[in-house]
Amino acid sequence: TISPRGALIWRTFPHTSLRLTGGTSFRSPTFLESYLELEQPTAADGYYVIAAGDQNLLPERIATGEFGIHDESSRFHMADVAVYLNRVTRLIDLTELNPTVSSFDPVQEGFLAGTTGFANLPEIWTALGTEAELSLFPADGLELYGNLAWERVLADEGGEVIQDQATSAWKVNGGIHYRSPYHLNAAMDLSWASEESWRLRAYDDQGQLLIEQGDIPARLIVSGKLAVHLLPGDAMEAAVGVWNLGAFLGDPIREHPKGQEVGGRVYGSLGWRF
Repeated sequence: TISPRGALIWRTFPHTSLRLTGGTSFRSPTFLESYLELEQPTAADGYYVIAAGDQNLLPERIATGEFGIHDESSRFHMADVAVYLNRVTRLIDLTELNPTVSSFDPVQEGFLAGTTGFANLPEIWTALGTEAELSLFPADGLELYGNLAWERVLADEGGEVIQDQATSAWKVNGGIHYRSPYHLNAAMDLSWASEESWRLRAYDDQGQLLIEQGDIPARLIVSGKLAVHLLPGDAMEAAVGVWNLGAFLGDPIREHPKGQEVGGRVYGSLGWRF
């Protein structure tokens, strides 16, 4: 599968540049999607379905374009703004059940209800978004940063355009990092994402595909790290960190509507560079 890419960068000023990038990429079908053939039980007693792969699947494709501006015109800041457009076609997903009338199978101890498998979906997915980033360096060893991202994803299903909300429309990150002259470093980072609404694929009583809605509320992840350099020259570092601090206060997050809750983590590390 041919996948060309290209970029054009124009340095308008000594420390300011414009960039225009474009390209395509692809994902080949997995072994499971191509060669799967399994008998799977159903919620109805005495009935099973066959899930089969398709060796004629085409690779998923994405075409993307981006325009951005990058500026480092002072030693106290770095800024970047980008606008992008992505177009995804031939997504691979499950097909509807093809009902089958069959006799009792003593090996499977049931009746074959039908077959399902994988296919390239006809929908065309379009994502439009923008990202802005700013880093400040007000003093030696001190860095403040923040970035903001907005994205809207649309799916064209045979002329009917729907908005997919399985990805947060807004994402905000920020933090403060300090590298002291006394072999002690500290960092705190925050990451916030707006609510999500997933269109989950499921089967009804007749075995046909249906769409169920699953919601995820907005979530905030707070993390921090404290590191000590044990040798001159910062060659050896001992650190302790915490991720998802809110989970320790009774506010775990969930990354999928049917996924398990993700708690907090405390970790330590010891590193030596040579």
